[in-house]
Amino acid sequence: MTAKADVYNARWFEILLALLAINLTLNIINFKMARKGKWLVFIFHVAFLIILVGAALTRYMGYEGVMHIREGESSDFILSAEPYVTFKVTKGDKTYDFKEN
Repeated sequence: MTAKADVYNARWFEILLALLAINLTLNIINFKMARKGKWLVFIFHVAFLIILVGAALTRYMGYEGVMHIREGESSDFILSAEPYVTFKVTKGDKTYDFKEN
């Protein structure tokens, strides 16, 4: 949990990964890796770029949680990793909702 808070959720780590992607892209361009003799190195660099794009999509478009699935059973809910409070109060014929992240 400490590594996640101190490293993976830190802004400097995101900047480091962005710099890595820029460096890989510039290396592909500068060393002209899209030539016949350098296909393996080109594929290696492009693979890393695809991994970084996938990681960015997961980070900014996904959500984190835990789903408990026992053997032979199915589940349709996820326990969110984000703390939040939600409650509903009904008084007479009026209903009040409260949500806070």
